[in-house]
Parts: sequence; structure tokens; C-alpha cells
Amino acid sequence: MPSQLIIFEDKTVENFNPLTHIRPVYFLRPGIKFLYEKIADCFSDHNPSLHCRPELREVASELSDLPVNNYDIGEGPETVFVNGRVIDPWTILEILDDHEGSVCLRSGEDIAALRISGDIPEQDLNLIRNVGTGEFIRQIAKNYENIDGDFKLYTYLWDLVNDIGRSIRNDIDYMKNNKEGIFRQAKRAEVFENRYPGAHFIGYDDIYLSNDVRIAPTAVLDASHGPIYIDERVEIQPHTYLIGPAYIGRETLLVGGKIDGCSIGPVCRAGGEVEETIIQGYTNKYHAGFLGHAYVGEWVNLGAMTTNSDLKNDYSTIKVSLNGRNIDTGSIKVGSFIGDFTKTAIGTLLNTGINIGINCNLVGKGIITDKEISNFTWILGENKHPYKLGKAMEVIARSMERRKMVLTEPLKQLLTELHSRRS
Repeated sequence: MPSQLIIFEDKTVENFNPLTHIRPVYFLRPGIKFLYEKIADCFSDHNPSLHCRPELREVASELSDLPVNNYDIGEGPETVFVNGRVIDPWTILEILDDHEGSVCLRSGEDIAALRISGDIPEQDLNLIRNVGTGEFIRQIAKNYENIDGDFKLYTYLWDLVNDIGRSIRNDIDYMKNNKEGIFRQAKRAEVFENRYPGAHFIGYDDIYLSNDVRIAPTAVLDASHGPIYIDERVEIQPHTYLIGPAYIGRETLLVGGKIDGCSIGPVCRAGGEVEETIIQGYTNKYHAGFLGHAYVGEWVNLGAMTTNSDLKNDYSTIKVSLNGRNIDTGSIKVGSFIGDFTKTAIGTLLNTGINIGINCNLVGKGIITDKEISNFTWILGENKHPYKLGKAMEVIARSMERRKMVLTEPLKQLLTELHSRRS
């Protein structure tokens, strides 16, 4: 039986709200690949599975083909547990290779990884099955040798935003070496101008295009500051200035404007000015307006001229309200964190470092100065009230139907539970 890999969440998942309300933390994406994919790549000779909060099991099963909360484990040469927040899993692999037997890798209070050699003892299997997410690994780790080190893990959403460039570069290097994705092609276009007349390319060697990408005349792709990776069936319309490092996911449409240093997931519509931002996927930022140093979920619609602030006038570090706690990010540039299914009206202005929950509807009259907005909130100027569940579900289903997607029963149940817990 082959060795096992279990990618797990720990108790810090709330630090990544609103994005982790409806997905495990390892389904976040700072570059081209999700965090769990980077870990699975690293431990390619292990059978991977995922471990998450029980309420997310069915939704997580829809996001990946990997087994989720699979307890049919315990036998084999070894089982490796890796924290889904790990930034560089190759460092974890190197340390494990340098040590024999069972060992736990710690970074302060965080457990980065745990390897159990041989079969997992029955008492440890019981902990995995019956103890809450994140806590089971702490209890198991007590039984094994601990190694303390500076194993880097993401702690907040802005850590991922700040890591876009490095992460895209690393993903491209890995995919090149393993001939994944675009790099499976026998050869790339040697002269882009012949293939895309009227478009302009700066830094050919760091621009990677799928064969079915469409690029209109007057579009500019500039890889002088970092590589650009364009996935399948992307369309780049006239007057788009795309600056690397950048990733544009499959079937996304860039409709003009300046896209600088971003990771934009599949089936998005992006235009205006977008800077150093992660968009998870299926989101519309079609019109003019500025979005910077932000992390945006799926199925978000930003109305025309929606703009976020990402820099204070006094250049002081930005504080973010997260689950009622005020946290200094240590950064002078922090934009918005916008939960899935949220929508903004035309001309909506968002304050620096704003945290917006799942399925909110924002109609601003002037700048929205709230630091944190609860899930399922409707804001009209100074008036706030809960978004009625029935209407919210109706709009969500309609939004997904427009992209030929379906609101599945597990996701519907999860959203209903979140609505019932709305503070």
C-alpha cells in the first residue's frame, strides 16, 4: 500500500474569512495553483486526501476529485499530514527527508507537518475521526518527536495577496519542469505578432499562452516585471494592458484597462484598473473603477465605478477588522476582502482594508466606512438590514445559471446555515 498524504485545516481558518466561510483554506490560490495542489505536487509519490471542517465536507468534495475526510487510512509505509496553509511544501519535504521515523514539524504554535511511519496507531485514528478540525493533529503530535523551525505558513488573506508574484513564478517553474498545462505543447508561437497582429508583447520569453487564447489588436502584454500565464480560452480585448507577474484563468475575458500583478481565476470578466489582486473565479469586475490589493471570492459582481481604497493619506499601516478583532496588517497597502456572491451597485466606494461577508448587497451613498460587514447584509446608504434568505438564494441560483452552473444542494445547505448564524 502506498504512503498517504493528508492535507488538513487547523483552527486558524477564521483568519481567512470571508473566503473560508464556504471552502477549506487550502482551496485559496495565491498564484496559479490552489494551496492543496502545491502540496500534492510536492508529495507526488503519496496518495493524497483532504481533511476539513465536517460542515464543508460535501462542498469540498465538489471542488476536487480527492477523497475528503476519508478515514479509511492507517496502513502503509508512512502517513504525512501537511497543514494546508504551508507556503513552501518543498521545505517540509526536505526536512522530513533529513529525519527518520515519526516526527512533527512545528513553527511556534503552528504544526506545519506530521509524519507517522508505519501504520497509524488505533488511538490516533480515533482522534482523526472524532476530534474537531485542527485539534486532532495537536493531540496526535504529543506522541511524537517535535522539531521546531521557521516553517512559513500563511496567516491572513493579505499574506496571500502579498505573495502573488512569488507564487506565480514558483508555479510556472514547477509546471515548466514537469511539462504541465501550457508546457505540454510541443512548442510555443515563436513570433507572437504573426499570430496576434496588432497586439504588442514585451518580454516574449516570459509570456505563456494556451493555443486557443484570443488577443485583439492594441492589447499589450508586458512581462518585463514578471511572467504572464494565460490559460485556456481566455479572450483579451482591445486596449488591455496586462502587466506580469500575472495569471489569467480559463475562459476569462479581459475587457480593457490596466491589469497589474494579479491572479484572476476562471470565468471572470475583468476591466478598469486592477492591481495586485486575487479573484477566486466566476466574478465580474467589468467596468471602470479601481480594485487594488484585494482578495475577492467567487460569483461577485462589482458595479460600474466601484472603487476600493488601498492606501491611507498618512501612509500609516492599515488595520483590518476580522471576526470582531482589530488587526494591524503591518502593510501600508491593503484593499478589500470580499466574500462570495456579494454585489456592489454603481459608484460604490469601499474604505481601506474593508472586510465584506458572504452574499452582501452594497448600495453606497458616499464611501462605505464600515470595517467589517456581516454575511447576508444589505446596505443602502446608512441603512442596513439582513438579506432575506429566500431572495438571496434566488439571486445566487440565477447568477450561477448565467454561467451554466447549478447551485448544488450541499452549497445551498451551507449557505442556509451561515445565514442562520448571521450576527
